[in-house]
Amino acid sequence: MKLSAPLAALALATIVLAGCSSSGSDAAGTTKATDAEQTTTTVADTTTTEAETTTTEGGGSDETIPSYEDAKRVYLAQADDTTKAKCDEDSEDHDVVVSSGTYTRFLCSGVERFEYIEGAENYEKNWPTISTEEVYRSVFQVPDELIVVPSGSNEDFAPALADDCGCGEVVDQQG
Repeated sequence: MKLSAPLAALALATIVLAGCSSSGSDAAGTTKATDAEQTTTTVADTTTTEAETTTTEGGGSDETIPSYEDAKRVYLAQADDTTKAKCDEDSEDHDVVVSSGTYTRFLCSGVERFEYIEGAENYEKNWPTISTEEVYRSVFQVPDELIVVPSGSNEDFAPALADDCGCGEVVDQQG
């Protein structure tokens, strides 16, 4: 027991000294934190850049897959003038929740133009059905991550989306 009291006193003195040294050198502590933050940011930026380069070459990741907005832009760029006019007049991003997952439909004047299905779980649930459809279509996919399904037989949309992002693959189906 006699050793416990000296150890407790030593621990208390260490805590008090640590507290004093922290409050007495705020400027130095701030500089060290800033240096650490800058180092962390630099490392994170470098890591992200390397991942983007590797992923682009590999074809598919959260960093390289086209966003829903990218898909809309590419769709409208390859659409005919009548479709563009209808989409300028009345378009809607319609979120759909079904048993196979959640996805977004792009509608123009109430007509579906494409479905954007993102995420590994959505991909896994939807790809078997989409890939065995009996209707001709050209589907864009990033395996295990994204499926973009044009309505009808718009065979130009999927290749245009693949060219735009430099990722994924086009799967042509014919029923």
